[in-house]
Amino acid sequence: MLLLKVLVGRSAIGIWECSCGHTKHTGTHANVKCDKCKTFTNNYTEYTIFDETLMVSGNPDLIILLDDGSLMPIEIKSIKKGTVEDEKKKDPKSFVGLTAPSSSYVKQVCRYTYLLRRKGFKVSDYGKIIYACKEYMFKAPYKEFTIDTTERKHNLSFNEEVTQLTEFNEYRETGKLPPRNLCSSMLMKFARDCPACNTCFKEPDETV
Repeated sequence: MLLLKVLVGRSAIGIWECSCGHTKHTGTHANVKCDKCKTFTNNYTEYTIFDETLMVSGNPDLIILLDDGSLMPIEIKSIKKGTVEDEKKKDPKSFVGLTAPSSSYVKQVCRYTYLLRRKGFKVSDYGKIIYACKEYMFKAPYKEFTIDTTERKHNLSFNEEVTQLTEFNEYRETGKLPPRNLCSSMLMKFARDCPACNTCFKEPDETV
């Protein structure tokens, strides 16, 4: 909660509620006093973005309202400090060695931006990933990375994910399986680990 106030003040979009949960609202922060517990709506819960068509949801750590009225998703990750050796090796699993955000977190930010746009919100082209050091740091305990979600290198893998979600939704509604582009045999590792393997490799006349 302290980090939330320091980073975004009153511009965070979320679910704000009182201590007892009786009084709550969705949007930016406002000091609304509960008539039951007499506390204010200062408790923050992440806003869930749910897409009914793709049947997928996302929970950004923060969504902030910018001065131009657009929304920006932010992911906040804690990370161990690491050692001097980690810093020399630029170990991305340590705070001192971190020089770029994880690709999976970048994809998360792109996903949140996409989902917010599909919900009809005005959304910034940029998102942020903030790493917070778990241990004490004499220097700044945060590293902030700005992500341009329009960059082609970020969108290639994400667009593939959207295609897969669309195909899965079509299968859910029609029973028509999408083409197998990755696995040519049930013996492949990806196929063996996939919970849909048996369904995917059924004979055509057995497909439901």
